[in-house]
Amino acid sequence: MGPKEMEILRGVLAVAVADGHATRGEKGVIEGLAKRAGVDPAWLRRMTERAEQGRSVESSMSHPVLEDPAQAMKLLVGVAAIDGEITEAERSALVDIGLKIGLPSDQFGEVFEEGMATADKLRKKRKR
Repeated sequence: MGPKEMEILRGVLAVAVADGHATRGEKGVIEGLAKRAGVDPAWLRRMTERAEQGRSVESSMSHPVLEDPAQAMKLLVGVAAIDGEITEAERSALVDIGLKIGLPSDQFGEVFEEGMATADKLRKKRKR
């Protein structure tokens, strides 16, 4: 797995458990991303446990690794919203990560809305 994929997966984990637990939908996204990236299941289990214990998993997220911070943030928002809502803890984690990856603050609202729209489309597909 490359550094970009690793950073995105760490961000997804951080957002998914920001409210204390990952929902079934969030876990499904995490597992799908990990599988596509070729992540060792034992590593994923350790990182998930670390995140659930409140220990930082996104501490090294940085703009130079992610060429497109807006695209990464859309993915993170989509994961947070996959269960139909974004908690205050998840929103706070998204803002923190947005700052770490260099997403301009004036773009956050637009990117957030695009991520929400993507999550809505995915939820509708699942219901069919």
